[in-house]
Amino acid sequence: MGYEYKAVIAGIEYFDADIYSCVAENCTMASNFEIGNVSSARLDIAVIPKPGEIPRMANVDLYIREGGGAWREKGKYFIAKRVANKDNTRLSLECYDVVRSFEAAFRVFGLQPDWPMSMADALQAVVAGTGVAMDPRTMPQIEPSYMLEYPNDRTIREVLGDIASAHAGNFIITDAGLLRLVPAGASGASYDIGLSVKGYRDLNGESTISRVTLFWDDDEFFTAGSDTGAEIVADNPNATQQMADGILRELGGFTHHPFEAAKAFIDPTFELGDVVVVGDEPRIINGYRMHFSAEIATDLSNPSDDEIDDEFEFKGDMQRAFSRTVKEGSRYYGVSITRKSGLEIARDDGVSKTMINSDVWEAVFDGIKRLYFDMETGKFIFNGELGADVIIAREVITNVIESTTVITNNLYAEYGSIADLTVARLRTDMVKPARYLAGDTSAVDYIYIEDEAIEFRVDGVPDANVTEQFKNPRTGELFWWRDAPGGDIVTDQYPLGSDGSPDTANPRLPVIIYHYEGVSKASFRFEEIEGVKSPVLTMGYGTGVDSTSGVAKMWKGAAGWVMAYYSGLGSSVAATVEFKDDGMVYINGNPVGGLGNFDALEIDGTGGTGFTVTVGNQTFSFTTPRDGQGRIVGVNGEGRNRPVTYT
Repeated sequence: MGYEYKAVIAGIEYFDADIYSCVAENCTMASNFEIGNVSSARLDIAVIPKPGEIPRMANVDLYIREGGGAWREKGKYFIAKRVANKDNTRLSLECYDVVRSFEAAFRVFGLQPDWPMSMADALQAVVAGTGVAMDPRTMPQIEPSYMLEYPNDRTIREVLGDIASAHAGNFIITDAGLLRLVPAGASGASYDIGLSVKGYRDLNGESTISRVTLFWDDDEFFTAGSDTGAEIVADNPNATQQMADGILRELGGFTHHPFEAAKAFIDPTFELGDVVVVGDEPRIINGYRMHFSAEIATDLSNPSDDEIDDEFEFKGDMQRAFSRTVKEGSRYYGVSITRKSGLEIARDDGVSKTMINSDVWEAVFDGIKRLYFDMETGKFIFNGELGADVIIAREVITNVIESTTVITNNLYAEYGSIADLTVARLRTDMVKPARYLAGDTSAVDYIYIEDEAIEFRVDGVPDANVTEQFKNPRTGELFWWRDAPGGDIVTDQYPLGSDGSPDTANPRLPVIIYHYEGVSKASFRFEEIEGVKSPVLTMGYGTGVDSTSGVAKMWKGAAGWVMAYYSGLGSSVAATVEFKDDGMVYINGNPVGGLGNFDALEIDGTGGTGFTVTVGNQTFSFTTPRDGQGRIVGVNGEGRNRPVTYT
């Protein structure tokens, strides 16, 4: 009598009439004789959709029965992917067993355990943490003295792999959903399929085990056995010599017979690790691909690494993916993967290598780390010279920048020493943010330079309760603290997120300062005076009536040097001193000095009313008024009246 099958999806039964196709597969080994694997079974099933919504990650349980007998479990899965056709008449599901959830970190629930922990207790912790029950055949195989070191965030799957390799086996989930350790060399139930197979062949790569090597680090290992036959190599950070000896006792002298059988009509209740007999040759089943239909046919295999032209291949999707996986510790054209170094790419001559791991990213040339990631600082470090036509970066932090030209909209520095500086404008009031953080409301004295003008200013805080955000006085761009207040200042409000775009959920803090009002103490600039661009030095705060009231100025004019003081009551000139080309000093427009070195003095000696003085080519006239007695009572001229008194 034949077999029937059904699938229960989210509690709804689907019988063969509801199912377009159904294929289940699993393997304990991928491409060679291996130990330490934790294999996940896969189910691909296409059904006619039934009313109601199938929840995400819904359970899919597969059952079979023979001749109308009791239903027997044939796998417990959950949905990973689903695809429906356009008219929703076919729903294809890709499903896996619970091993897919074993990529979570290994944890021990309850009381804090002591480390190292026995592997037996670690298995019980897996059962408690995942809710997966233990197959009764598993625990009797576990050596009580084998210990598990602290796993340091390793996954459940990795911990189970360590336990499996220590005990010469591989873990699977049984058809009933139980965690089972399958011995790599032991045989289970035997099935004689005789001629009930459409294709069979033995593969090259038959080998007899004579040595076992367990690597507990990239370069450190324990080994047992001889080199008379094949060697089993596995990685196990918990490895001991006792484990290597124990595996050799289990597998020493065992012969691995690779084979493939297509469309074998075998009792579908078989398990991985069982034996199939073709003729007189027993072979261990380490992989299968089961096709459910009116007749349940199964592709069987025991893998080999032998590379031949395969015209008779029956590997399933799971085994193909498994066999394409890079083996830990093996080297492929200079590429290897180890627990310590992660991905390592090295030249055969050792001149260069690159290592990538969760905590290592480095490129080494001639023994020197040229490019690496510093985990403590969270920064990439480049050790060498970088050549590039263009570098685009949001922020650059460095000790030294050597460049022919630096072009920037904003340049902020706590301290700067520049041998040759060329700028369009310069101001030194960047102390204002630090003053605010310190609560210092004292006046800020600073220099402002723009074009051909230099200004010495002082800014005061009229009201300590009034603040504002610091900004670029030229562009109006607001300033923000790059990290914490008191650090670097930037004009970008948002830092970059992990995807390289602005992280708008975490804006930077604004740079706050007191509100300042300021005046100029002194300045030097060029101004248009009498049609000539003249250098002008201005001194004093002024009285504030207008722009020049109460200040003093000096400038070089067209025909001399002028010092002027402007009235504090307005813009009128109160007093001037001029030095002109004629060698004279003029106060308020009147010449002073130089008369003592005159060339000629002409006085009216007949009782006249004045006299003249000649200095060089200039003649100055004065009048001498007299009183009733005929005495001179004044000397007047050149804008001034000088009285004469007698004693």
